[in-house]
Amino acid sequence: MGLKNKIIIGLLLPLIIFILSVYIFTKSEKKEESNKNKEIPTINSDIVFDVSAVVARVGNLVQSILTSGNAKPIYQVEISSSINGIVQQYFVDEGSKVDKGELLLKLDDSEILLALKEAESKLLETQIEYNLMRYGTTMERIEIYSGNSLLSEAICNYKEAEKAYKSKQIDEKQYNKAKRNYEAALVYSPDVRDDVIAQKCGLNQAIVNLERIKLNLAHTEIRSPISGYAADVNINIGQNVKAGEKLLQIVDISRIKVEVGVLESEIKLIKKGNSAEVTIPSYPGKVFNGKIKNISPVIDAQTKTCKVIIELENNEGIIKPGMYAEVRIETAIFENRLIVPKEAILIRDQRKLVFIASDGLAKWCYVETGAENEKFVEIKNGITPGDTVLINGHYSLAHDAKIKIN
Repeated sequence: MGLKNKIIIGLLLPLIIFILSVYIFTKSEKKEESNKNKEIPTINSDIVFDVSAVVARVGNLVQSILTSGNAKPIYQVEISSSINGIVQQYFVDEGSKVDKGELLLKLDDSEILLALKEAESKLLETQIEYNLMRYGTTMERIEIYSGNSLLSEAICNYKEAEKAYKSKQIDEKQYNKAKRNYEAALVYSPDVRDDVIAQKCGLNQAIVNLERIKLNLAHTEIRSPISGYAADVNINIGQNVKAGEKLLQIVDISRIKVEVGVLESEIKLIKKGNSAEVTIPSYPGKVFNGKIKNISPVIDAQTKTCKVIIELENNEGIIKPGMYAEVRIETAIFENRLIVPKEAILIRDQRKLVFIASDGLAKWCYVETGAENEKFVEIKNGITPGDTVLINGHYSLAHDAKIKIN
């Protein structure tokens, strides 16, 4: 290689090195700028994105668990007859509204009325016999005198036995025998003399028979024990009914209970008195408020759930027993928290963020979240109350994108 070429190469080599250094430095700056832009990407375009938004607000965030069950009446009574009989009249049909004490049906009472007259006649007869035995016979006085002597002897023996038993001179068996004889002899005391005569002449039994027939007569009228509505009515005039046979039921639906199953892993989160929201698919959009009335002390071994009973008012009477119900049970309340809908939260580069609207532009804000439920999330920092937070149409937005809130 000639001297001239060596000189040229010597002059060009530093220049080449300089150019390469500038190129590498410039490329590094562009990459760094690109990374910065990637952190909060912006968009410079005339495209306007349609979005939906809500205002971030301070409120209570309620956590809850979801379950379901069936509506049942709190008060429901099966109506049956206490005696055998024939239906003479009935005054209710399926769905009839009844008040407590209202007459539901009447059984034929003709035979019972005859039996009542016979019982009254027998009572009068025994009352006469009672008076004759009490005031009119010498034999009765002899029996009473004899009874008094027997009573005195029994009292004396009992007192001696009691004293001997306390001093352990006789055993418990001997003491109990003396006590039994004493109690049996008490029937001859002056205090119970009239009762003995009444029993002997049959007066007591006559009174019992009369009262039983009066009770049977009362049972021919079947009345409602509660206010409510008649259901499962199975009554016809002339129908023979047997004692204990179900004739209808009365259902009080002014209050309703919903029995639900709560998972054993969640039962620790609830307690008696917790609030609950009940929704019935038959009435979309309507919410019924109730409270936990009872929590079962046992877990079902097969379903691994615990029975929980929710009670609620049903003043309008629109919830019918048997209806399917969805229940949301309150477990915890976080008061005075800044909350936004869960749809507002996005994740970019493994960080949570929301978009807020500002002067027609979408602003990207990283946030720290806290407690949440199925609808809302607590925001601990990143935005402030009153910020307009995007909840729809914001998934592909970039920082400073133009938006239109619908």
